[in-house]
Amino acid sequence: IVLPVSLYTEWYWKVDLHNLMGFLSLRTDAHAQQEIQQYAGKVLELATPVAPTAFDAWEANRKRWAKFAAWEEEQE
Repeated sequence: IVLPVSLYTEWYWKVDLHNLMGFLSLRTDAHAQQEIQQYAGKVLELATPVAPTAFDAWEANRKRWAKFAAWEEEQE
């Protein structure tokens, strides 16, 4: 289980888009730790070419939600 520093590990993982976007929503948030934000950014870079339409819609939805939240705060 413990590998020497000179060896790399390789892994394969599968995830559906719904759970991937949930992970990215949490981990790309400004409140997440810097290290996980960087990791999520790289995952987003790799996943976007696989499903560009889905990620375009996800980004548009995130921006719209952020604007709605800002508008909601102004009303209070």
